[in-house]
Amino acid sequence: MVVDVLGIDYPPIKFLPLATFHRELAGYSDELNMRLIEIFNIEVISMGREVEWPSSATLRVELSRDGRYVHFDVPMDMRDEGTYYVGHPQTLLSELIEGVSELGPYPRMQFSSLNGFVLNDETIEDMPPLGAPITYNFRFGGVRLDTGFQWAGRPKGPINAGVEFLK
Repeated sequence: MVVDVLGIDYPPIKFLPLATFHRELAGYSDELNMRLIEIFNIEVISMGREVEWPSSATLRVELSRDGRYVHFDVPMDMRDEGTYYVGHPQTLLSELIEGVSELGPYPRMQFSSLNGFVLNDETIEDMPPLGAPITYNFRFGGVRLDTGFQWAGRPKGPINAGVEFLK
């Protein structure tokens, strides 16, 4: 199981067998945890719209167990148009190991925000008055694990309660 390799409880991968990522993990039997971090990516899409994506972003990661929390920021670099990969995989692996040793085995992991985006009528082509949906996919290699969407450029109000992306 993937959860046994990483030592964390990330709900989308909790019950996935490693065979799910056979193609991406082939030849890395001694370094599976490092390889899983290297192939982790966030794909950001705006259907039918040209968007000026930033070249880098920061993913806020939270580990929790029994009411205790550890937070750290992960630099993400865009490699393909709108697809962000961990900028320093070895650093993230070290932080995950520290978090697990501090909190105990299998803390729950969640992503609390993805920062560094300016999404408005200057960065999104032909922005409608009520904004445009931005879809984000959490993936290991080409395998999508989780997805969601958020309105960008929407007027601030009680429904969206702010402008932070992925929060």
